[in-house]
Amino acid sequence: MVIEDMLELGVAAILPVYEGGNVTRLIASDGTEMTDSRTCRTVLKSFARMYGIDLPATREFYGRAINKRHAVPIPFGANMILMPVKIREKPLGENDGTFGYVNFREVQQIDDAGDRSSCIVLRCGKTVNTLASRTTVLEYMKNARLVESLYLNRHFHGVPAGCKVAVSDAAAVKEASFYSPLRQEKDLLREGREDLRFLQEGGFLQENPQDHDDLLRIYLLELLVKALLQRKNDKDFT
Repeated sequence: MVIEDMLELGVAAILPVYEGGNVTRLIASDGTEMTDSRTCRTVLKSFARMYGIDLPATREFYGRAINKRHAVPIPFGANMILMPVKIREKPLGENDGTFGYVNFREVQQIDDAGDRSSCIVLRCGKTVNTLASRTTVLEYMKNARLVESLYLNRHFHGVPAGCKVAVSDAAAVKEASFYSPLRQEKDLLREGREDLRFLQEGGFLQENPQDHDDLLRIYLLELLVKALLQRKNDKDFT
């Protein structure tokens, strides 16, 4: 398998590992794994070339937008928002790197592993052990949701008039395939349930009632935008 095949399957995680050297393990959306002999940093740059992305400029733009200088999520596409997570404590080499990348949209749940560490469970069932607390990873997830919203609002122009604010405020307007005219209502409902489950498992719906109401309002706005886009695309398709 080559790296282009991994992109075709969908990237779930890019992780630095020591296996006969400082190499990269890639996990696809379906759980397929492959090892690239290059470093994690080089693989990321390779992805950037394939997608035509200027990594420093992208980090700077979205870092300013979310008021972060470090661990800025990188949007490679509407279904590939890579958030940096600390994987290594003490790399063997000076330039080996400590961070890997997890696709925000592939996260199933985050488990507390104790001692300021956590375990990210991917939708495919694979796990990623991180040297960051569950609270810290949840913060990364919130930042990734914001970057996703900013990215979609910046790059997609099929949003109905009057819904721009809803899209920019919504936590997750879904990946590029969402804009396909073939998407069915049951898919939208399924994804809506997944969003609510993520909020519940992440503890976001257990805060004060005002925050709870705000999140539910955003969620309902998301469903409205999805329904309008679905109707528009259905008409365009026919």
